[in-house]
Amino acid sequence: MSSKKQAPWYVAKRALRVHDVTYAQVADKLGVSLATVHNIVNNPPNVTRIKQISDAFNIPLKEFFDLTKESPATESQLQYESE
Repeated sequence: MSSKKQAPWYVAKRALRVHDVTYAQVADKLGVSLATVHNIVNNPPNVTRIKQISDAFNIPLKEFFDLTKESPATESQLQYESE
């Protein structure tokens, strides 16, 4: 299990659910395993992969991110992002 924490503004799971897209469909379209899709959706994003999913299913890229959430970054989050 990954020790990375979900970023509150990253809402890929919600975007896929709203568009009735399953992890299996994403895995098939991208040619990756279900475990890889799970990691893409549940961990801080790899924007390249999110763009691939966005393009493959015609979901606007902005739907994968909720920039309206206000959540001040903690020192540990800032450190993680700089690594």
